[in-house]
Amino acid sequence: MTKQEFFNFYYNQLEDAVYLTESVDELKEEVSHNCWYISIPKELNSEITVDEISDLIKSIKEKYTKELKASGLNIGLWFYLWIDEQAGQLRFNFINSNHKELPFGCSIVTTDNIKFIISEYIEFPDKYKGFIDFSDLIDIDDDFSDSEYDPSKFVLTVYSEMITSS
Repeated sequence: MTKQEFFNFYYNQLEDAVYLTESVDELKEEVSHNCWYISIPKELNSEITVDEISDLIKSIKEKYTKELKASGLNIGLWFYLWIDEQAGQLRFNFINSNHKELPFGCSIVTTDNIKFIISEYIEFPDKYKGFIDFSDLIDIDDDFSDSEYDPSKFVLTVYSEMITSS
């Protein structure tokens, strides 16, 4: 895959439909339709820049802003971006502003610098390779139960902002 083919893949998706709703009961639909996944192929790691990914995301946000304005809905959109370490992807999503919190089952730390997260993903490709090394796993007791698992101990860095229709 060339760098141009990589970016064309994402820019071509700008033609896809946007899912907008005022309901907080349609979170699964919002996530299913409005979540974007960026996976940079290993051969392009050194060619793709933070600014190029930032420009791509800016174009996608502009599309959602335009669709929101045209919808006539009385909502804003939460735009949020994070690194999915297990999938090895930079992800971002759009959900309506009636949601009181972002849909993560862990603790989050926010940053007001989107390029911080993008650069973390691009500049450390070996860290976000889409799998967990066996050496990173820890042994657990045979009597370990799911009730001992505490997802709040995992902390995720997230960038978020509100997109308005005005």
